[in-house]
Amino acid sequence: MCPKIIKFKSKNLVNNPKYHRLNISKNKHDINILLKVKCRIGTTIISIKKIRYIEASNKSSIIYIEKHKPITTIHLIKWYESRLPNPEFFRCHKSFIVNCLRIDYYCKGFLILDDNYRIPFSRSKKDSIISILEYLQKKYQ
Repeated sequence: MCPKIIKFKSKNLVNNPKYHRLNISKNKHDINILLKVKCRIGTTIISIKKIRYIEASNKSSIIYIEKHKPITTIHLIKWYESRLPNPEFFRCHKSFIVNCLRIDYYCKGFLILDDNYRIPFSRSKKDSIISILEYLQKKYQ
């Protein structure tokens, strides 16, 4: 069973030492790649810069896009992992691929996105995610 995505209130995150604020400029990144995905009703083309995260669900995946309903596709999460650019997209958990440019905070076991959703990340990926986030901070500042 996949962990639940939890809406998170970010009022006091800035002053809380448990949370690490990231300073990635959201305006500087420009990924204009289109991804063609198969859904149950047909094929959809998605701009990858609008993807927030992808969640595995049985033998399919759910793509969460900003300001749109989630899209359920027939592809496995491994399919996306091989097609999305690194390090902007990272498989942080066996059930999640996250758009690293949308991460605002990270804390013990969770990544908090710019829309205040918490995404779990596995302990074995902690060092990788921290190094990717540090790289992206330098790249997009």
